[in-house]
Amino acid sequence: MVRQFGEPSLENYNIVYDGQFDTNDLEAIYTRCNANYPPGYNGHSLSVSDVVELYDAQGSEYRWTNL
Repeated sequence: MVRQFGEPSLENYNIVYDGQFDTNDLEAIYTRCNANYPPGYNGHSLSVSDVVELYDAQGSEYRWTNL
């Protein structure tokens, strides 16, 4: 996606949750944000094309959900 369309433009997105999960697995995050919203989650259920930032000690990356 990035090669074809470029990086996402930040002004097109809102932060709906700024917290940590114990995983960077998109399926587990998807389940958590659709079945059992974490405290402070202000968004809708995750859907295709939502962007999730994954990060750990090595850095961060943005991933589009395609679930």
